[in-house]
Amino acid sequence: MKILFYISVLLISSSISAQKKVLKEVDFNNQNIEVQFEDIDLLEIVEAEEQKISISMVDYVENPTQLEIENVGNNIRIISKSIIPFEPNSKTEKFCYLQPLFSSYKLSLPKGCDVEISYKNGNIEVVSFNGSMNLRLHTGDVKIDDFKGSITSELLSGNINATIRDTEVNIISNHGEITTTFPSDQWQKTDNSLKGILGINNNLLKVQSINANITLKTIETQ
Repeated sequence: MKILFYISVLLISSSISAQKKVLKEVDFNNQNIEVQFEDIDLLEIVEAEEQKISISMVDYVENPTQLEIENVGNNIRIISKSIIPFEPNSKTEKFCYLQPLFSSYKLSLPKGCDVEISYKNGNIEVVSFNGSMNLRLHTGDVKIDDFKGSITSELLSGNINATIRDTEVNIISNHGEITTTFPSDQWQKTDNSLKGILGINNNLLKVQSINANITLKTIETQ
């Protein structure tokens, strides 16, 4: 038992020490913002207090990631890519599967910005956002806590949980389930789509998916 305990402590310590944090920022002058990632663990979106774009990344020595910001003319590009592709150890995979460790990000965006975000797999949480967002991913969980403006999302599969107010909604999910926690009897509904307006038409949420489950709620019912 003591040996197992020491091994557990060693593994936890190694995992913590293997993390690395990177922070980068750039001045924002009403440029278009483009974010391109590969597989991620989590991307958190928050509203910036200044006219600056900042992004922090936590990655791992076992699966290092290079983070770059390109500021050229009317475009700002934020790009990350793995330095060394993950390859399981052939000697180890006979006994267990090694789960790759993907990077986590926190992106602060100024009010009123236009941003395009694309990545393969992983989760995203929009904590606070004011502007126009175009989001594309393959698979993952999308959580939208609060936004003003418009969010358009395209994904193959996963889950979307969005808290909305004063928002026009246009959702299509071919094989997923669409639910609301508020009365939506007057909205246009089919087996795979939902259209309507909650409150005043000040914001827009548009989703197109193949197999995502989507849940909408208001601040009062969350």
